[in-house]
Amino acid sequence: MSTIKILRNDVFHALAGLNLQKAYGPDRVPPIILKNCASFCLSTSTLPSCWKFAYIQLVPKKGDCSDPSKYRPMSLMSYLSKIF
Repeated sequence: MSTIKILRNDVFHALAGLNLQKAYGPDRVPPIILKNCASFCLSTSTLPSCWKFAYIQLVPKKGDCSDPSKYRPMSLMSYLSKIF
């Protein structure tokens, strides 16, 4: 397994470039908070446990919606989980 390097500057730029029109995840932290507090988020160097969860929503595929196999799961995660 190769080593993954996450650079602080890359994370800062990812936070600074968040789209403020997107929905927030299960942590209920709006992207504007993360964008405005990027320096603080990076200085703690931790990922809170509530940011490790996702909401799962079933999305229907084409075909018969009464067939459970015609659905795919979609997860809504926090922005920090996506960034890291």
